[in-house]
Amino acid sequence: MKKRAKGEGSLYKTIQRQDRKQHRLAVECETCRNCKTRELCNNRKGTKKCEKCRKCTDCLNYCDRFYCNIYFKAQATVNGKQKTLATGKKQKEVNNKKTENLVKIDSGKYINKNNITLSQQLRNTQERKLTDEEIGENTFKRNIESIKSIEKKCPTLAFKKLQDITEDDILTVLRSHKNRSQSVIEKAYDIIHVALEMAVKDKLIEDDKNPISNIKRSSILSDKDKKIAIPFTVDETKNLIKYIDETNDELVDNKSKIDSTSMKNLIKLSFAFGTRCGELCAINMNKHIDFKRKKIIISRTLTRNKSGQIIIGKYTKTGKKAKMRGAQDIREVPFDLIYAKYEVEKILKDQIKIAKNIEGNKDNLLFCNKDGTYVDTKHITCIFKKICRQAGIKLDLKTGCHIHMTKHTVVTRLIESKMDIYAISKLVGTSRTVLEKTYAHILDDFVESEIEKSKQNREEQSLLYVGDDKQGNSNIIKFPRIKTS
Repeated sequence: MKKRAKGEGSLYKTIQRQDRKQHRLAVECETCRNCKTRELCNNRKGTKKCEKCRKCTDCLNYCDRFYCNIYFKAQATVNGKQKTLATGKKQKEVNNKKTENLVKIDSGKYINKNNITLSQQLRNTQERKLTDEEIGENTFKRNIESIKSIEKKCPTLAFKKLQDITEDDILTVLRSHKNRSQSVIEKAYDIIHVALEMAVKDKLIEDDKNPISNIKRSSILSDKDKKIAIPFTVDETKNLIKYIDETNDELVDNKSKIDSTSMKNLIKLSFAFGTRCGELCAINMNKHIDFKRKKIIISRTLTRNKSGQIIIGKYTKTGKKAKMRGAQDIREVPFDLIYAKYEVEKILKDQIKIAKNIEGNKDNLLFCNKDGTYVDTKHITCIFKKICRQAGIKLDLKTGCHIHMTKHTVVTRLIESKMDIYAISKLVGTSRTVLEKTYAHILDDFVESEIEKSKQNREEQSLLYVGDDKQGNSNIIKFPRIKTS
């Protein structure tokens, strides 16, 4: 576009050259397609030369005089910057459009045209959330990986202009993840939803044109079977603990970053408290263990920063959401949640002696590597898988056993002991809704067993329903009969 001269009004006329490849006549006219010297331009019937083109003699090296068009442009100051509010070939049309946009600016409904792509908006939103401390570095890193997955599966849509994105485009992106788990699909939905809501707030797209507004979070279902929590049985737990007690010093090899006794105590305490591995490995032995009240305090976890380095996070995995709800991100788990408190207390004291003798343990962590560095939970899971194989525990799992199964085991034992689901959620740091979804099969099995127990109790106490015996006698209150005419 030609630059405006000083003193021109907000509505002005300019000449803009079009790219020859984009010109419709150059595509449709066979003569034009075969022309290399541009001497046959007059062959284009119905095309007018603009005034500038008729007088021009110096531009033949790049222009054939038919790609320059006269436009009217209207500008105004928006947020302290000069913006083009309307463009067109008719002055009246441009003036009217400018007036409409000025009204939208005054009412705060003006949408500024931009070239931001869907991918850029997704990434910008995550950067802002990280800056505003709405998410941690580890969550940021995981979300960026999810965005990369969207870019890989739907490159055309990912790099499409945000203002051109439609509802069908969003559904296409979500459907491209159907071969992944339901949680991956919902994560992609959440990332896109937040980014588009941010775009509406920043006036990048109109509220009534938000392409995700009519799409439900559960509208796309995964083709993959839902993962369920698989706990160890009581016998498997006993056999595993017996194995690590008998093996002890030979539990891990010399190349391992963590020593055998610490690994043994880590597994035992995981079964005792039902915490996540990162939470247990972030416990400060001087601040987070209350021997008087016989409780451990969970208020943080090991996580990773954007560079992938292990750090101690400010919150637990679900702590950020708890803080946003106004709740405390602190859990107190009693020593005797599953096992006898004196046994758990003894394990804690033994581990404290080991931790105090590690020179590099500057953060006074209950569990750390031999050199005092932070424990890598992935490394722990690898060791745990090997230990389970050696202990003869065979589960129908493609990935084998993992350390998080200790938490599944604790939750299962608490459900079996008839503890309220709300109390369980407070102890293990998982919302009630997630517990009910993740442990649905265990809860269903528990309900079925309770029904069977109820039937057995009725039989033992001769509590029969109406009509169960020949005489119709019953200890249960009879239902009143409805009189029929």
